[in-house]
Amino acid sequence: MTVEFTPLKRRPLIFSTPEGPKFISAASGLVTTEDKIYTVADNDLNLGILGSGPEDSFLERILPGSLPIDEKLRKKQKPDFESLFRIDDPRLPQKGLVAFPSGSSLLRYLAVFIPIQENGSVSSANIMQFNLSPFFDPIFKRHGFLNIEGAFIEGDRLILFHRGNSEGDRDRFFEYDKSEFIDVILGMSGSSQIAPREVGEFNLGLYDGVQLTITDAVGFEGRRFFIAAAEATTNSIDDGEIKGSVFGELLNRNEPLIYGFFKKVKTEGLSLRRLGVTLEVRVVTDNDRPDEASELLTFEMQNILRKI
Repeated sequence: MTVEFTPLKRRPLIFSTPEGPKFISAASGLVTTEDKIYTVADNDLNLGILGSGPEDSFLERILPGSLPIDEKLRKKQKPDFESLFRIDDPRLPQKGLVAFPSGSSLLRYLAVFIPIQENGSVSSANIMQFNLSPFFDPIFKRHGFLNIEGAFIEGDRLILFHRGNSEGDRDRFFEYDKSEFIDVILGMSGSSQIAPREVGEFNLGLYDGVQLTITDAVGFEGRRFFIAAAEATTNSIDDGEIKGSVFGELLNRNEPLIYGFFKKVKTEGLSLRRLGVTLEVRVVTDNDRPDEASELLTFEMQNILRKI
C-alpha cells in the first residue's frame, strides 16, 4: 500500500429540506448515474439525491415512520442500509435502485426497491419494501454472523459481501441467481430459504496493525472492486477506532490487490466511472460522528482500466 489517496474533490453531504439544510452523518451506499448521484445512510430512512449544490440536493423518504434522535436508541432501531445498487429486470415495473441492509439483527432484514424515472427522480408511489429472510436466515444458520456491507448485480447473479469484523469471523462473498432475488422483491418466494450458489472467503490483511474488512464492493467492466476499513472493533454492532481505509480489486474472486489507502477515514459507499482510460472513483465516508456530515470524496486512478 504505497499510494495515499488525495481526493480531487470533497463534498459534504448536505441536502435541502422543508425544515432547512440537513446532513447525512453515516453515509453507507453510493450509486452514480450519468446525471445523478444517489446515497443512503445506515441510520436514516431517506435516499439522498445529490445535485450541483445543497439547494439542488434532496432527501426522498423510502421508509415510513421516524427514528429517535438519541443516538443509542437510534442505533437499535435503524434499518442499517449498508449498500445501494442499480437493478433492471423485465419482471420489475421499471429500472431502479435497491437499498440493502446489513442483516446484523432481525430489524435489519428489510430492503427497499426504489423505482427511478427517466429524469432520475424517484417514483415514490411505487417504492416496494421486501424482507430478506430467505437469503439471510441460511447464512446466519451456517456461519453465525451476518453483516452484509456490499451488494450488486453481476449479469444473472446477485453478489453479496459479508464484512467479517466480529471476533473469529472473516470476510465472505455469496452468489445467488438474480431470478431468485427478483422473486423475493415481488413477494413470490413464499417461506422458502435460498441457499447461495457459491460461497468464498478472502483476507484483506492488516492496516496499521488492524484487520481490514470490506465495507462495499461493485462490479465494473467484468471486474470486482472494493473498499475496506481497518476499524478496531470485535463485533458488527459497536464502532471502534478508525485507522484507515483502502481501495482495491478482488482478482479471481478472492485474491485482493490493494491500490492505495486513506488515513483515519472510514469509506463506506463506492461508485466507479470510466473517463477515457482513467478510473474515476467516488466514495462516501462514515467516521461514526453523528454531529458531522459525511463526505463524498472523488479521486482518479491511472493505468487500471483496459483500453477500449
